[in-house]
Amino acid sequence: MYRFELAVIVTVAALWPFQLTAEDDPVLATVNGVEILESAVLSGFHQKLNTNQRTKLIREILPRVVTNEVIAQAAAAAGIPDDPNFQAQIAATRTQFARSLVVTTATAYLRNHIPARSQENANLVKAEAAAYYAAHAKEFAGMEERSALISIRRRIAMKQRSDQFAKLIDEAIAEFNFNVAGTAVSADIVKASFVNRARSAGEKEDLWELIHQRAGAEEPDRGASGREVQAYFDALFAVKIEIGKQELTVKDLYPVTVSDSPQVVPNARLSMLSLLQNYFVAVKADSDGFEAPARTRFDPERNLLIQTYVKKNTEENLHKIKIAASAIDEYLAANSDRFAAKLERKNGKRAVRAEITTILRAHKTRELRDEFFKGLMSSAEVKYFDDRFTPNVPEQQN
Repeated sequence: MYRFELAVIVTVAALWPFQLTAEDDPVLATVNGVEILESAVLSGFHQKLNTNQRTKLIREILPRVVTNEVIAQAAAAAGIPDDPNFQAQIAATRTQFARSLVVTTATAYLRNHIPARSQENANLVKAEAAAYYAAHAKEFAGMEERSALISIRRRIAMKQRSDQFAKLIDEAIAEFNFNVAGTAVSADIVKASFVNRARSAGEKEDLWELIHQRAGAEEPDRGASGREVQAYFDALFAVKIEIGKQELTVKDLYPVTVSDSPQVVPNARLSMLSLLQNYFVAVKADSDGFEAPARTRFDPERNLLIQTYVKKNTEENLHKIKIAASAIDEYLAANSDRFAAKLERKNGKRAVRAEITTILRAHKTRELRDEFFKGLMSSAEVKYFDDRFTPNVPEQQN
């Protein structure tokens, strides 16, 4: 059964669909003794591949996988994973990735439950649109008939999706307990939040307002002190939400920020209600035995580790770059025709020299970046085990 706790990050490998036996999953290369398997290289491809396709893809992708492994090892050796700022980013990444699993499942489930895109349904929509246009021609005065019919068909299709979603929410509400802070939530409030139906006379709030009421908290104004903001989040994040057997807190739903303390996020209400809706649908999908679509073997934490290390090196290199006036003069002399018109303008000389400085800094940045990667690769012990995939070995022709 599908579960949506953040612990899913630890066990996400179980969801990866590209799995080979040891016999069919050869080691293509090693980086300082760490093995790179064929399954890791082809993890983003779920379709069947013939021998030529497989060979071509591995030859293209393997060098990048090797380079990323070298960078990841260097980043770990440099202590990047122990940096508090990196750890905060990882925590946010884990949360975002767990949420993406929920959204992916909910989206796929909803697509399976919207009206079928069959020719039969398309014909029904066309017939309904034509009948509506015939009965309400004045409503579309000034529009071409074809444009009017397209507009009407879109409305009908949106209404079909909306009705189907409302039906699904009705079924879920009837099937699951839905509690906020230990107290049941009325179906009307859920519908007011998710389906945009008219609220009944006795219900004036949506789930955002209800959660705040049960937290005993009000969203702070812009001028609120740090202590007031922290008190708001302490109360808000303590609120527990239950959807059937799924247990959440408001912290699991609030927009993620990478900071030492929680921050009030503009449009947090819409973002939070949208995610809560996805949780609601995903729980329904789980109950119905719906299988979530296969995910690629993308590791967000490893990707962040690589990006952070490369960015750190790039920033350090930028501080090292000094562009001498003589270098600017040489570049200008070699490209005088390119800048002749600009030099004639007011303050043209200053503008041209600034532009050349930017160009030379970019060139130097690329040079230092290339040196960085060459140094990393030369310091690592990389071994390839198949000449077909070894860089700089001519590709065999069939």
